[in-house]
Amino acid sequence: MSNRTQPGAAAPRLLALALLLATAASASVTAGGTAGWPSDLASFLLCASNQPLQGVRDDASGLAADPAGGWWLVSNHPLAALRYSPDMTRLQQVVALPGVQDPEAITWLGPGRLAVSEEMRDVVLVSTPPAPAVALAGAAATGTVGQESLALLPGTTRQQAQYTGSLRVPVPRQPNKGFEGLAYSSTAQVFYVAQEDTPQVVYEVKSNGTYRVLFDAAGLGLKDLSELSCYRPDCSQLLIMSQASKRVVLVDLAGRELSALKVKGLPRPEGLAVSPDGLTMAIASEPNTFNLYRVGSC
Repeated sequence: MSNRTQPGAAAPRLLALALLLATAASASVTAGGTAGWPSDLASFLLCASNQPLQGVRDDASGLAADPAGGWWLVSNHPLAALRYSPDMTRLQQVVALPGVQDPEAITWLGPGRLAVSEEMRDVVLVSTPPAPAVALAGAAATGTVGQESLALLPGTTRQQAQYTGSLRVPVPRQPNKGFEGLAYSSTAQVFYVAQEDTPQVVYEVKSNGTYRVLFDAAGLGLKDLSELSCYRPDCSQLLIMSQASKRVVLVDLAGRELSALKVKGLPRPEGLAVSPDGLTMAIASEPNTFNLYRVGSC
């Protein structure tokens, strides 16, 4: 994955990327209904607070829901995409991301397909091997992920992602103020990318690499933008999270605030996702903890 740019490969790669995303659309648009998805974020009740994330040493970052069940987290230590059980208490799959630099966000594109945004470089598309059918219980054992040695439970699958394409958004970014949030709309077949600060902007990026400013988020009064996630199956609304403000804001695609929720109990919230039925919300925090919220009751 480290050798990602080859002369003359850009056009066929973008065509293949467009076909891949079109195929993913039919899989993801049917992944969840609309019975959940409350219009008031206060409907999400905090059910688990500041719980440990198995397998993450430091720098837990973006989060995405997997319609097959569970969550995908991207982290720097280990440099990997990690798949968790629906309650986030069990690490089921660890997929190393060789060649990726400083991953900050992740989104699900379809079965076996993920996109990861690098803070200062690209949106990288990867394919992941299938997860094991059954995870085995047992005591922790040492396993190697990339160049790191971690304590992993037996049955936790360690694999490596395959690079399938990338999108470059050539906008000015200051160090530690680059791309922090990533979402994919299968309905519109576009990515939404959030820039943390200077400026606080959400971009719309098409599969052919063209992009535009979707909206300026400065008017939301957030100190930074640390995460971006689709809200509702058609991604007609977005969730934006601020680590510094410890706040989640629900907005429409014009950036108008619809609802908000204060994040409690986490030191540095970085990742956010909602389950396909709209009834469970997970927030991941640096260095390695999470909150879990549910609509109605715990």
